[in-house]
Amino acid sequence: SIISRRKFHQKEFRNRNASNEESLEGIKKILGSSGENLLV
Repeated sequence: SIISRRKFHQKEFRNRNASNEESLEGIKKILGSSGENLLV
């Protein structure tokens, strides 16, 4: 039960990271090259 719960949390964490990266890409597209400079 603990192992399956841990796997579930890893899956949730991965999904959260993916959505964060997608939103970052969206922000870069909106802001353009100046936005990339800000994020780096």
